[in-house]
Amino acid sequence: MELVHIATGLSGIPGLELGVTILEKTYARIEAVKIYKQQCRDLNKRCVDLQVALQESLQGIEGSRASMIADELDPIIHRMHRKVADWATWGQLKSFLQQREIKDGIERLNRDLDAAMMKFHVQSHMETNRSHLDLRAAQERDAVEIRELLFTIVKSTADMRTLMSMQNPLAVEEMMEGLQTQLREYDLPQTEQQTFKEGLWTLHEKTSQLPPLTDLSGQITMASQFPVREGSSNDIYQGLWLDQEDVALRLPRALTSNTVVRDRFEREVAIWKQLHHDNVMKLYGFVYLDESLYLVSPWMENGTILDFARSNIHVDRPKLLTEIASGLDYLHSKDIVHGDLRGANVLVSKDGTAKLSDFGVSKFLEDCNEKPLSSSVTSIRWAAPEVLRDDGIASTFSDVWSFGMVCLELLTGQAPFEGQDDATVIQLLKDAKTPERPGRMVTSRGLSPDMWDLMRKCWSSNPEARPSMATVKSKLLEMRGLSPASDRKRTIGRISTIFSSPQKSSRPSTAESTASLSTLGSAFQATSTSPTNGRPKFFSTIYSEPDELLSPIVRQSSRESSQSSWTTSSPTESKRSPNITFAMTPASTRSSPGQPYSRAMPVASSSKSKGPPRLELDILGSMSTSLPNQLGLLGINGPSRNDTVKPMSSTRSTHSADADMSSIEDAVNSRLKTLNMSNEQVSSGTMKGLVDFLITNFHTRKHRDFRDAFFLACSEFSTAEGLFDRLLDRFNQAESDPTLFTEDRVAIQYNIFTIISELVDNRDLPASEQLLFTMRLFCEHAMRIKSSSTMVDRAAQIKQQVDFQLAKHRRSMTSPRSIRRPLLQAADIRPRDLAIALTLLEGDNYAALRPSDYLRHLTRKVSNNLRKAYETNNKIFAYVVDSVLFYDKVEDRAQVLKMFINTAVECRNLRNFSSATQIAAALHSAPVENLKLTRKELTVQMQNKLDDLYDLVKPESNHRGYRDALNNARTPNERDYCVPFIAVHLKDLRKVLREQEVTIRVDDHWLINYRRYLQIMDRMNEVFHYKAPQLEEYRNGGQLAYLENQLENITYDDRTQDKHLERSSKLAQKEANEHRSRARQMRQLGFRV
Repeated sequence: MELVHIATGLSGIPGLELGVTILEKTYARIEAVKIYKQQCRDLNKRCVDLQVALQESLQGIEGSRASMIADELDPIIHRMHRKVADWATWGQLKSFLQQREIKDGIERLNRDLDAAMMKFHVQSHMETNRSHLDLRAAQERDAVEIRELLFTIVKSTADMRTLMSMQNPLAVEEMMEGLQTQLREYDLPQTEQQTFKEGLWTLHEKTSQLPPLTDLSGQITMASQFPVREGSSNDIYQGLWLDQEDVALRLPRALTSNTVVRDRFEREVAIWKQLHHDNVMKLYGFVYLDESLYLVSPWMENGTILDFARSNIHVDRPKLLTEIASGLDYLHSKDIVHGDLRGANVLVSKDGTAKLSDFGVSKFLEDCNEKPLSSSVTSIRWAAPEVLRDDGIASTFSDVWSFGMVCLELLTGQAPFEGQDDATVIQLLKDAKTPERPGRMVTSRGLSPDMWDLMRKCWSSNPEARPSMATVKSKLLEMRGLSPASDRKRTIGRISTIFSSPQKSSRPSTAESTASLSTLGSAFQATSTSPTNGRPKFFSTIYSEPDELLSPIVRQSSRESSQSSWTTSSPTESKRSPNITFAMTPASTRSSPGQPYSRAMPVASSSKSKGPPRLELDILGSMSTSLPNQLGLLGINGPSRNDTVKPMSSTRSTHSADADMSSIEDAVNSRLKTLNMSNEQVSSGTMKGLVDFLITNFHTRKHRDFRDAFFLACSEFSTAEGLFDRLLDRFNQAESDPTLFTEDRVAIQYNIFTIISELVDNRDLPASEQLLFTMRLFCEHAMRIKSSSTMVDRAAQIKQQVDFQLAKHRRSMTSPRSIRRPLLQAADIRPRDLAIALTLLEGDNYAALRPSDYLRHLTRKVSNNLRKAYETNNKIFAYVVDSVLFYDKVEDRAQVLKMFINTAVECRNLRNFSSATQIAAALHSAPVENLKLTRKELTVQMQNKLDDLYDLVKPESNHRGYRDALNNARTPNERDYCVPFIAVHLKDLRKVLREQEVTIRVDDHWLINYRRYLQIMDRMNEVFHYKAPQLEEYRNGGQLAYLENQLENITYDDRTQDKHLERSSKLAQKEANEHRSRARQMRQLGFRV
């Protein structure tokens, strides 16, 4: 690329020729980028093209406009150069694992260029034709790059070894997902297919992790032409997974070819795959072979539990029954009903462990077909009486009955009611008859009196009188002389969250237009409930993170390289007497952790030294204040004359519990002014060095990124008070330093004024009211003693800022008088109205979030703004569930269900993904899913809408459904407006924290790792650049007030969940009774029932 002539042409335009030089360097570095290389070239070319357009359009215009444009473009070009330089240093493995970061970075830079061009109305030929680029060709090009990179990684022994040695399981999962995605391509060359299979098997074998995607297309081959076993609902074939492991392929015969049903079934399989228990068969996923869907699970050579017992005469049957009970108890704890528990559906592993199989399939197919499968001939003998009634519903209670029959089956070696035909069995069950006790031979196999008594309790005619499986398991352990392990508290139908507070675990936020709320009335205020035999807590895969992933630091041993540095120590450091000093509180009088910190206020220095007038604030000496420790304030006591600031207690810890706080103390308290540079950016330094660099480079264009990240960095290990103390100290150094030229002193002090101005309004380092008073006094004194009109005016401006903030503080302390307006009624609210209200409410919460809020959350500290956001999410979730469960009539519940489906769709149209996913989570929660009759009232179109909403919350392919919706905007401008699904983006940010330490050691000194904060800010700007949708015209229209009124008394905690489950259980039973009695149909025909 020839850029020299462009630089020559721009030599008369201030700032632009430097940009061309940097672009030349950037282009040279692109060749070392491993992925999205062509997109980087296109981006670089856009910048070059823009420079050419500027060269043509700026000829002859005034210098100020050219300088303004250069000011706008220069940071973008520098940022691009720094990013490309970083990406070029990444190895192929890291590039693949962090491809999302590279892609987001490129998109952000393109957005910044778009904004700059729109701002200055600059258009180039390339930009004119940019919208006509072949997007499909670009996508295919990216896909080829990824495939080639994957192939190279898998063939590299070093990369595979590095990957498997990583402590982060998500890295292996991402690689597995990439390989699975490639294997699903039908036109994949044979060589690459084999290599990807081998790579996937190696990762599975070495890490024991299953690949994350449920669809195993391209990984399975059929090994048997005919079924090796035929069951009541499944034909079982033998297959081979990745050409390495024998697997069982189950073909659910009753599964129709209906696309909607199959889609729902695939989602259920994804849920079942998350189950992990020693006595529950692993489910690898599903695969389509010749258009038939098969479930894939490990191959069990010992066959069924009955086969195993016949071939092993001395088998320990009570042990096997205990294992079955343990597995069934686990399924019930996850709200999964087995639905077809028989000896034929219990398999035995190679080591003789019983494992439940075919769980949930019968129940699912029952829900999708008119005739319940559990009434099939082969299942009658194990089925509970209530299930055999017309349209009987399988439940955890019916599973307990079936377990009793499995006990009889295993102990006798015969099916229940042996010798009786099926019609007789059905009649016996209707007459509440149960099997008779077998003879003495069975006693020797484990049928003790206690065992028989337990089986009889399982066969109670009253379902609710039957023992729970947890009780059954405990009884069996007692019979075997074993002490039951303490059961963990069961959480049914709960959804854990990435927003969980550090202090208390809470439900998260996740989240369609003709039905109205007229049927709802004030019922939304009620807290209703319901249990369920439905869906497990599948959203935990979205929100929950292992503790180790929340750690903000991953220690690395490598030192920084390729960097310049400077270190100085002030010659007068130990002798100088600053004009404003903050006396350190003696150690004996300092506040202990948990008590308020007391700050000794500044007093005028008594020292008399020659030089310019000193800024002495005698008035400050008479004031004092104490600040609460829980606010996480640092440096309350102010710096001593050695310029040290003590880090806070554990409430301000920047590390996880096992991290070393002393390294932060060393970096913050160091007397050295140390700063390291890398790729023309600050990479590390002491606190003194960083503050000095901020002061001396505050107005430099190329270091704008430094300023943006500085306040974020201070939020981790300092406070507004601590920073102000340092700035004040530096101000006085400049004031009393006789060696400074006047213009240098003015420049330093003016920059300090500007930084203080930013500090007054900064929300990442919020200033307390006491600090604002201190700043006000500082400005007043400066206005009195400074002779320069420029300095006096600057101090006056800051004083105005402070007064405005103090007024805001006073207003926040007093409750404004609310204007009472009549609230809208439920009949006035349509889905779009409710969606608008939700968007305003959640949009306000999102707009209030700052980079420091995300950082606090990711480093396990309390963020009040983020806490408010997730508390609102939880209330919305509970509000939706409450509303559906409130009504006794199926028709009313169905109307509410339609209302919220349409509301979620409207939220998605408004790009309020936070509320859309939250409603979707509520409508797919166990209490709502348990209401089968209510859901059957939905039309096919409405059911499709509900299923589509699920795509927003499912985590597969790195939340591809949500990301596709996020990027699918109707106009380019619309893409920048939304309320995002924050949990997904927090997972992206966590990757940066895992890679970058808070401090690094260089030349035997601990330094603050400033690259960490530059990368965090870059990543935050890429994933949280969105603005809330513009709906201000509706703020006073009544919709928001209506919603706030509905949510006011809503709570979501363990008790709420239990109430939901209890209410849902009662309604589900009532629905079952209604369906059996045909009461609804009779009422619809006009009969009184």
